[in-house]
Amino acid sequence: MISSERTVRDFGRLLRLGGARVRIELGHTQHVAVLENFVANILDGTPLIAPGSEGINEVQLANATYLSSWPGVEVPLDFDDDEYLAQLNKHITKEAKCPPR
Repeated sequence: MISSERTVRDFGRLLRLGGARVRIELGHTQHVAVLENFVANILDGTPLIAPGSEGINEVQLANATYLSSWPGVEVPLDFDDDEYLAQLNKHITKEAKCPPR
């Protein structure tokens, strides 16, 4: 059974879900409200303020921003995925911090 008890404090967020404890370490607090809302959705059906269907739009915008900033040109939001991957791999290789995708 899931309990409706919620304990949320500063950076070490401790959430109680039906007796199970989940510790979420947050270095920044910008997503605290989203995480709290997510837990509330699980516990009592509170509507999500950031559903996953909207998340893909944010990722697409972020990727378009990178693709635009690398060569310094404007790109459409429906940019070519292959071009993005080519540019991403170019920068990954240049920084040599992880293998290309």
